[in-house]
Amino acid sequence: MPEPKVAALIPAAGRSERMGCCKMLLPLPDRPVIIRCIETIRLAGINDIVVVLASPHGTTIHEKIDHLPVTVAWNCNEGSDMAGSLKVGLEHLPADATGVLVFLPDTPLVTPETCEMLCERHTQNPTAIFIPTHAGRRGHPLLLPRVVIDQLPDYPTLRDLLQLRQELINLCPTEDAGILLDMDTPEDYEQLKRM
Repeated sequence: MPEPKVAALIPAAGRSERMGCCKMLLPLPDRPVIIRCIETIRLAGINDIVVVLASPHGTTIHEKIDHLPVTVAWNCNEGSDMAGSLKVGLEHLPADATGVLVFLPDTPLVTPETCEMLCERHTQNPTAIFIPTHAGRRGHPLLLPRVVIDQLPDYPTLRDLLQLRQELINLCPTEDAGILLDMDTPEDYEQLKRM
């Protein structure tokens, strides 16, 4: 068994239609959401990070993160969903990664400690799927074994894949309410800014 090692995948290729502007570039509180997410992952000790971008906002986001040590992958499939972006990102992960943290940039208040806890769980049990929970509700990010997430191209969505691998799912309770806080609309953004 190879030494456990976690890489991260950030699907940031959404069109931000409900927000009305590129949510990845909104300040929270003083730096863009996408940079905040990357910093959170790096503070958890994960160095291999793949950010998946697409039109119409991809070029602008790329300019903002160009100075950071991340790999940028481009989803060129017009109208592609999150699963499509994850499939693109998988091709850019390092070969020695045994686990993949799927970090949705829609949940930018997740703490580094939550990501670190998921990585520790992966080290203890590298074949399990780990999902954080808060107040009994499942949230993000998810940590999947490489052997499981590599099967994603065979399924329409990540949810379909998880549905068929339920026996591998481990729920990880946390005090981190950020795992549940989605940022999809201007109202969501205002709420997160207040927090």
